[in-house]
Amino acid sequence: MLAVLRRLFNLWLSRNDISRSASRQIQLSKHAHITIAIVRMFFLFIIIIVAIAVLAGRLSQARNLNVVFSRMANMYDGSILTGSMFRRPYVNLWYEDVAIQVNCFSHGTLPLFRREYIQVEIPWPDSDIWALISPLSAFSFLRRLLTHRVRTGNGSFDRIYQIQSSQPETTRELVSAGVQAQIDALRHACMSHDLSVEWADGRIYIRKRGLITDFSLLNRYVSMCVELYHQLELAQSAGIEIIDERHGVQRDSSDADEEIPVCMICGDDIEFGVVYCRTCETPHHLDCWKYNGSCSTYGCGDSHFISQRRMRRLQRREETKRLFDTT
Repeated sequence: MLAVLRRLFNLWLSRNDISRSASRQIQLSKHAHITIAIVRMFFLFIIIIVAIAVLAGRLSQARNLNVVFSRMANMYDGSILTGSMFRRPYVNLWYEDVAIQVNCFSHGTLPLFRREYIQVEIPWPDSDIWALISPLSAFSFLRRLLTHRVRTGNGSFDRIYQIQSSQPETTRELVSAGVQAQIDALRHACMSHDLSVEWADGRIYIRKRGLITDFSLLNRYVSMCVELYHQLELAQSAGIEIIDERHGVQRDSSDADEEIPVCMICGDDIEFGVVYCRTCETPHHLDCWKYNGSCSTYGCGDSHFISQRRMRRLQRREETKRLFDTT
């Protein structure tokens, strides 16, 4: 009898131990679920904070770029397409009688590995040439083995830069001593040393890594790019006439005089005091316009005119739009 009672008592104790163990496991499971939920919320909060910081930084950068590019457009009578959080701005302008576009260039697909460059784009007469000049790097060793390099004959330049081209002889003639010095000056100016100069599709693309949000630095960079273009022109032309077949622009080492407009009212050449009809852009003497009171073109009759300076600004904007908006 005592043995039976002892056995029943042991069974009761073991049942209590099992119930306590089960309740303890349930409590541990609840704590584990709560901990996991807290960790998930913490990481989600961190991701949201990082995303907000990245978007705010990009928005601030876009705002600064718009301000700097707008100042460039206003100073050089250019036109600007303002940027946003997901679109970079660009500006078309004339700098020292050279039509250029300043924009932003991105390389790479993944956001973390995307590299952004400030790019100056200038039309080039020879649309058949492709060439690329860039500094040598540790990762360009395999590329040097697989591609043919163009050497300039200047050992110090060839040790630092690699040149690839579809027309090696033409490119070798283009990269004169003045061009080499200007490329090296561009590489050491304004932020990083990551610089590339590329000829493609009748354009020169001068790219430098990083986005310039300081107006003085951007103005200096654009000025140096235009100086490089002038050095390339000297190396190519050597004082002979260049005809740009792509854009129909003819240039000569001795600039030709502009065609003198003729007044449609008196029939005389307009040496000074020229104004243009706001609608049809017909030139007139200012005195003849005041005498006639409106445009002399049949069917126009606009009574408003624009000055010669304003007309040149409009013509330059149209020219840059034609050069860069057509592919």
